[in-house]
Amino acid sequence: MSDFLLHTAVRMRITVTGIVEGLADRIASDERGQDTIEYLGVLLVVAALIGVVVGLVPGLKSTITDGAKSVISGVFSAGSNG
Repeated sequence: MSDFLLHTAVRMRITVTGIVEGLADRIASDERGQDTIEYLGVLLVVAALIGVVVGLVPGLKSTITDGAKSVISGVFSAGSNG
């Protein structure tokens, strides 16, 4: 192998290794957004639990739906009068 090819191969290897190590360090040490992901996970669990409760308790779905419709119509009717 010529000196030029060997030199080029070594430089490429060092460059690629540096990029990969830099990305790995960045991923391992970067904690921005971690709280957001944790809160999102909690919200998904709560939403799943609410879905299970609504699905299991008879009549709860219609009660919630009727209540939501009542609140929404009250908001829109109050907004149109003012």
